[in-house]
Amino acid sequence: MKFSLEYSSTAFFLDLLALSLLLLPIYLVASGTRTRQVTLTLSGLYLLLFIAPRLALLSLFFWLLVFAMQRLIANLENKAQEKPDISSLVLFVFIAAVLGTLTPMLWWKTQEWEFVKLINLSGNSALSLFSRTLWEIDLARNIIMPVGLSFATFRAVDLLVKTYIGKFRAMSLREVFYYGFFPPVLVVGPIIEYEEIKEGASGKLPAPKSDDFLAGALRTAWGFFKVLFLASLLQPSAQILDTFNTQSVSTIWIYLFVYTWFFYINFSGYSDIAIGIARLYGFKLKENFNNPFFARNIIEFWSSWHMSLYRFARRNVFVPLGGYRENRHLYALAGTMMTIALWHALSASMVTFGIYHTIGLILHRQFTKWKDRNNISLDHPAAQLACLLFTYLFVMLSFPLIVLPLGTALEFYGSMFGM
Repeated sequence: MKFSLEYSSTAFFLDLLALSLLLLPIYLVASGTRTRQVTLTLSGLYLLLFIAPRLALLSLFFWLLVFAMQRLIANLENKAQEKPDISSLVLFVFIAAVLGTLTPMLWWKTQEWEFVKLINLSGNSALSLFSRTLWEIDLARNIIMPVGLSFATFRAVDLLVKTYIGKFRAMSLREVFYYGFFPPVLVVGPIIEYEEIKEGASGKLPAPKSDDFLAGALRTAWGFFKVLFLASLLQPSAQILDTFNTQSVSTIWIYLFVYTWFFYINFSGYSDIAIGIARLYGFKLKENFNNPFFARNIIEFWSSWHMSLYRFARRNVFVPLGGYRENRHLYALAGTMMTIALWHALSASMVTFGIYHTIGLILHRQFTKWKDRNNISLDHPAAQLACLLFTYLFVMLSFPLIVLPLGTALEFYGSMFGM
């Protein structure tokens, strides 16, 4: 195995697009739900095998555990309806299942290199027990990061939570694997919900129509254009993260401005590709970005930036913490923002990022109350523009925390302000 932790998401989507040219005719002919689910599951599994067989094996193991935990929770929930005295046991099993699901991701984010070594070496060794051919193929693949693990983890947690609150019955292995290996979202999300790809009222998966093909093709093409052309043009701005201490104040500000657009265009481009390819199969996934840099306040920004992550945190953190109750709102808000921040990385810089945006949301809430009490309107175009620019500036200033260690980020801020 070669030591290269890089993996191209663009290459994954090009492979998926090429595979879809072969799969779509089969998908259209095979109208049965089970056949279509198995077809998409095997497609996702094949794409992971193509990256590295060990990754496919580890993903199989992960989703097999999710399947076992989901069925256990669902079955215990059914029994609890007849025997309420076991409700505490159900809660204990649910919490243990969620913590168990989170463990690989948390391990990776706290002990990155040790985890990467473990999954690559143990995954390769395990392959030798099943297939010498796959083992030999795997030896030729690079040492890789756990591609898509963060996205898979939150999708799995969402499934377990909804099972616990009674939204889902005990699911079959086929259904769980279909959700786990749904090809368009395997590598860079979005963090879809099972409801987005489940059977419709007819009991069948959606059949793509002519307008789905057109919309899907255009959305996919737009995503590739953003990633391969627009983002590539802006990518040189990332060098400011390494050279800021030798640059002028104005250069740092300009490059950081451009870098935020590179980050957004690149990430949202991959979401466009995922949503577009899913549409080719007839699935209308929820949006993941909605012009966040044109938001007029910080709440609007978080309602339009990485929306699938925001929706997950709102459902599973904000609401359970009592976010709609006045006396619990601030705690729920802080918990939600820290969940979003630490999902990216368990680091001091992301803790600071979470605190920064929590403070921003609290201040905006207080400002809104003050504005309403004093009947102050911000409807004038000039006021709207000022709000937009202020929100963008607030967000832009947090970007160094996303990509730099805290100490380096503080040095970056010092250079930004000529210190």
